[in-house]
Amino acid sequence: MLPDAPNPRARPLRASGIERVEWLIPTLVLAVVGMAGLLAWHSRNRNPIEQDDSDPDNHTLRSDYQSGMGGGNVATWKVPKDPQDYAKLFVPSDKKK
Repeated sequence: MLPDAPNPRARPLRASGIERVEWLIPTLVLAVVGMAGLLAWHSRNRNPIEQDDSDPDNHTLRSDYQSGMGGGNVATWKVPKDPQDYAKLFVPSDKKK
C-alpha cells in the first residue's frame, strides 16, 4: 500500500504561535513591575497621620482600605496627643471614680 499524498489544501505548520508567546511573558512581567513602580511612586509621600494645625491637642489618623474589586473603606479618627487623655478613652464611662 502506498503512503497517502500530502493534502495540498492543508495549512503549513508555522512556528509563529510560539514566536507570539515568546514576547508575551516578558511583556506581562514588565507591565506588573511597571504598575508596582507606579503604585510605589504614587504612595511614597502618603502619611497615615495627617497633621491638623486647627486641633493642636489631637492627632488625626486615617485608615484607607481598598479591596481591589471596587470596594473599600476610608475612616479617620482623632486621638489625643496627651498619653493620660488617651488612656482615659479605654476606661468605661460607668466606672466609679
